[in-house]
Amino acid sequence: MIFDYLQRGNNPTRPADQNRPRADGPETLPLDALRRGQHARLLHVDTRLAQARRLAELGLIPGAELTVLQNGNGPVLLAVRETRIALGRRMAHQLNVELI
Repeated sequence: MIFDYLQRGNNPTRPADQNRPRADGPETLPLDALRRGQHARLLHVDTRLAQARRLAELGLIPGAELTVLQNGNGPVLLAVRETRIALGRRMAHQLNVELI
């Protein structure tokens, strides 16, 4: 199912002008800029395809809604659907989100 999403042309690693919102669209932030308790929608994954596939397997695909549970000095802890996911700070910085 996830690979079908990626194969249908929904590649979250496309060039910036194809996946990211325009200047008149929503304000985007890297995931690691959010504070505990903030809710966001994933817009773009700025990473290699193999990493994007792994994130997709975890439920982190464009359009997914998430909540930041912890964002301190260590990993960023997220709630995505019924799952808790811990991401390293570098990976979290590569995920662009909009606040909801």
